[in-house]
Amino acid sequence: MPDTASNIIVQTVGTTANIATDYGTSGVGVGDAHVPLNKIMFGNSGAATRVSTSDPLPVRVQSSAVAISVSGNVGSSGAFGVSNYNNQYMKVAGSTSGAGITVQGTVSVTAGTEGVKVTGGIITGLTASRDRVGVTGTVSLLDRDGTTGAAVKIYSGLTAIGVSGNALLVSLADATLTANVSLSTIVGVTNATGPLKVEGVTGAQPVGITGDITVTSVSLPSAFTAGQKSIISGIGLSLPAFPMNSGTKLKASSSNTSVLYLGHTSNIGSTLGYPLLAGESCFIEINNLNLIYVIGGSTGQTITYFAS
Repeated sequence: MPDTASNIIVQTVGTTANIATDYGTSGVGVGDAHVPLNKIMFGNSGAATRVSTSDPLPVRVQSSAVAISVSGNVGSSGAFGVSNYNNQYMKVAGSTSGAGITVQGTVSVTAGTEGVKVTGGIITGLTASRDRVGVTGTVSLLDRDGTTGAAVKIYSGLTAIGVSGNALLVSLADATLTANVSLSTIVGVTNATGPLKVEGVTGAQPVGITGDITVTSVSLPSAFTAGQKSIISGIGLSLPAFPMNSGTKLKASSSNTSVLYLGHTSNIGSTLGYPLLAGESCFIEINNLNLIYVIGGSTGQTITYFAS
């Protein structure tokens, strides 16, 4: 009767030995046989290395037209060379979650007939929120037509931005520009629409103009006022309030018997004010009539004004 239990006992000289086997395994012709359980060694002639975690069994995948699928984490030991089959393009991509591929060392790129193309992702191309293209070292640029050594051009759409000499032509639209500018002796300025306004910085020196100035139009006042005011002695009186764009003409009445004095404060007198004798007049450029104060040498004097 055959022994159907795993492992078998063999008789040796003066004793027995237990040999590990597996009985009743699946396979052709071994369903009712003992299959020895063996450890594997490898090596060239005259060498035998037992397979272990530190000395794994070497396996070579030979050339095949069938793709080999590998799942799980794959690690390398020593140099790890990758050759593409039958000179086909080899595609390297990061994970679908957007993780990139890190390359260390020197990378050589040979351009084909269409040049070197850089795209992000697999389908959608470069995306500003996801992709970054960095270049380190010397970069040679070609023109759109492939001409070597051509000047680098900046394009807006398919149209190259123009230059004048060595300067780039730039148009500023609806932009606030602050700059310190050194101007040549002759500078031409053309305004698109409306009057051209030139003024100095607030609190700084006014704009100085040297040379001939042609004034084509003047903004005229839209209203004027005229009147008289009685002046007394010892107290400077302000003229009535009236906003002005041009100024005011002041005249001392010809019937006055004493001198009038003009000033910018109520505390004026013959030593601080501008004198007007009877019948004399003057013109003052100011933006409001009430900024002018008048005092008389005696009570009962009159000053007349015409302001616009």
